[in-house]
Amino acid sequence: MTNNPLTALSWYRLPITLMNTRVHSFTKALAISVVQAIIKGVTIQCQQKSAGSDPIVIFHIVAKKFTAKPREDMRLPIEVLFFGCDEAYVTSWRETLRAYLAANETGKNYDIFKLGDVEPRSYSDVVNETGDIPADGELCLDFLSPLPFKHKGKRTHITKEAFIRTFERRFTRLFGG
Repeated sequence: MTNNPLTALSWYRLPITLMNTRVHSFTKALAISVVQAIIKGVTIQCQQKSAGSDPIVIFHIVAKKFTAKPREDMRLPIEVLFFGCDEAYVTSWRETLRAYLAANETGKNYDIFKLGDVEPRSYSDVVNETGDIPADGELCLDFLSPLPFKHKGKRTHITKEAFIRTFERRFTRLFGG
């Protein structure tokens, strides 16, 4: 791991558990769509407060399929990841989330069940948690949300070249370079 360029990567993680407080019979949105709207709303408010700051904020719902539909009292464990910012921004984002979900306009359907601490993350943290990835053999990727791609022919198949291009674009977007 000594000459690995990935060792310089760092980001922040904020674990959150949201609880659905009400569901309407006409609600058809998936939980991932609602969470995405909350994350986007909080991020926009936070960026307006800290002019010039434009970090990348992404999330995933832990231990639930992206097709999960909201149910009353359903708890959604979420990990929000922050790239290209400092800990102060993430702390501000965390407090903005509190205010966002406390507001009558934006906090109608979800409350904070649990709000974790801001955690600095790095490549070595991931390696320590998961172990080294073997250099040889096959590798199975389990996407936490759908991977959109332009397809030619089969909708369920992505070429190696198209996947690598997509991966490189996302990696560059998250970590620069």
